[in-house]
Amino acid sequence: MSILYYQFTSCDQPPLTSAQKNNPYFQKVDDCLRNWNSGEHHFTLHSSGSTGTPKPIVLTKTQITASAQATARALGLPAKSKVLITLNVEMIAGFMMLVRTLVNDWHATVILPTSDPLATLPEDLAFDFVA
Repeated sequence: MSILYYQFTSCDQPPLTSAQKNNPYFQKVDDCLRNWNSGEHHFTLHSSGSTGTPKPIVLTKTQITASAQATARALGLPAKSKVLITLNVEMIAGFMMLVRTLVNDWHATVILPTSDPLATLPEDLAFDFVA
């Protein structure tokens, strides 16, 4: 079984492989990255729905950027930190992990959301932060 994941940095966002292009989740990851880089200034995100139906939240790029920078400072994660994104990018938490990677110049690996994300990855991959 081949392992499906996508790696990118703020400076290097390679095109999706054919297997990734055939996966709706990785298409969504690609869409999120393209929207962020396109100059959009307002983003409609969705809450997790932990208290009911996910609710739409409209945030500005300035607000999102400030939050991403504050997270890096609070966690003490410098540029080039290696992060694993396991959260669904269609919800605010996963989207914010994509943005944190771009804003803070981290190196990200994105995998399909699963209950045991580390089980599907090569053992030689190491991370500073997993969310």
